[in-house]
Amino acid sequence: MIFPILGINPPENKQWKWGIDTIEKYSKRNDLILIDNYPSLKIRPDDEKNDITEPFWGFIPKEIGTAETGKKELNSILYPKDPGFETVKPKELIEKLLYHASTEKSIILDFFAGSGTTLQATLVANKNYNGTRQCILIQNKEKTFEVKDGIEIAKEGYETTFSSGYKYISDITYERNRCVMQGYTNSKGEQIPGLGNSLKYYKTAFIGQNNCKNANDDDRTELAKKAGCLLSLGENTLDEICSTEYYQLFSGSKEATAVYFTDDYEKFDEFKEKVAELAPKFKKTFVYIFAWSSADDFAYEFEDIPNIQIKAIPLPILEIYKSIYNV
Repeated sequence: MIFPILGINPPENKQWKWGIDTIEKYSKRNDLILIDNYPSLKIRPDDEKNDITEPFWGFIPKEIGTAETGKKELNSILYPKDPGFETVKPKELIEKLLYHASTEKSIILDFFAGSGTTLQATLVANKNYNGTRQCILIQNKEKTFEVKDGIEIAKEGYETTFSSGYKYISDITYERNRCVMQGYTNSKGEQIPGLGNSLKYYKTAFIGQNNCKNANDDDRTELAKKAGCLLSLGENTLDEICSTEYYQLFSGSKEATAVYFTDDYEKFDEFKEKVAELAPKFKKTFVYIFAWSSADDFAYEFEDIPNIQIKAIPLPILEIYKSIYNV
């Protein structure tokens, strides 16, 4: 909201009431004029709304937060880092939207992660409204810049690097919400208690040098483990506690996930022993077994182990496993 209009800048420490899009619209129809050397808009009858009701967000007062207050909070959380963000959504605004637009068990999806305001707002909404909302943040690969001979040259990169030197996914988005969950000392030296919960950061990439049909042993193992991570993500058991060339074990707050991802059952007895040690510690342990027929054929192997649920591997992941091992 701070830019020149007809060569005039807003007063110091203030901003325009209108955004660039609105200004351009009025400028194109010659309704943007200077009065006493101050920009003004010529409002016409068609510009007035006759609706007596508008969406609730049309009535949110500025006091609920601005880009400036959002920036100050981000800087306070990451202090003494200066993350380099100029505009940050106010957490209170997103929390209010979540209150109106989600249920207690909603999954909140934000395709433009930015500084991670949406995730923090989700945590606060859960605390204030007694919910168990989950939040997924996604950030597309963006361009980074390098300077050659005084000229900024764009190059492809997985994270935008600010002039401060920080990469905003790992150093800002992730770090901000890690602090919010675990607690932190703000810029005033005050200890802010954590909101709890768990956080996992994934980076997508192509796996291996060959396609599935021509995959070597290293490719197969790596791709199989990545598929196992997707299963653990689906069960909200994000912490990998054991990983071998045959199986993986994951834990969450109340549940665990065990994945045997190969058709070589040489280590299956070892896998069973690990599951038997793990299961009593959790309310439920989900067991996924790669099988050419049905994983239910292995149910009898776990009859004496408590809190076990055998689950079918979802078809897309099953097809990955079949492509890997059916050579």
